[in-house]
Amino acid sequence: MATDIRQQINQMPVTHFVLIGIILSATYYYLMFEGSSKYENRIKNLNSQIDKINGDIAANKNVVKDISKFEEEVNQISEQFQSAIEYLPSKSKVEDVLDQLYRIARTKGVILSKVVPGGTTKKKFYEELVVDIQVSGSYSAITGFIVEVSQIPRIINIHGISLKPSSRKSLTDDLLLDLSGKLVTYRYIEGAN
Repeated sequence: MATDIRQQINQMPVTHFVLIGIILSATYYYLMFEGSSKYENRIKNLNSQIDKINGDIAANKNVVKDISKFEEEVNQISEQFQSAIEYLPSKSKVEDVLDQLYRIARTKGVILSKVVPGGTTKKKFYEELVVDIQVSGSYSAITGFIVEVSQIPRIINIHGISLKPSSRKSLTDDLLLDLSGKLVTYRYIEGAN
């Protein structure tokens, strides 16, 4: 049987050998050069995915490394928020603010000639309480009144201040002034996030 195959190969014309050689060469060329470009592109894509994943891992390692710093910042912000809540009471009434204003006015020697509670304006997590005020007194008494109001342990702002000579007369012939403006205080609305 082996001799039969050898005899058949020896009797084959040379053109068949050339044709077999060309087919083998074309197959080798395709597998080595043309077909490999598909695999090279796939390898490049996989390498770029590996690089992206390695970059993500490095970024996550940095985040994990800085987690204690982030936790500290969150704790600081939480403390600041709690501190702000103390200045924004949740159960505040306009009457409480008015009581404090009258007490300060008596101790500083000014006259609250106009106190008109205005409306409230709701914001995202707080409510603004507006009070129109007019105070009469000497310059030093008015400034003392404003300083005392600023020291109330809550946030109170005075907007639209107008200061002019008063039509009232003092017993000591001192110049009296009228200060008018809008006093704005704030109230925290619980559960309004």
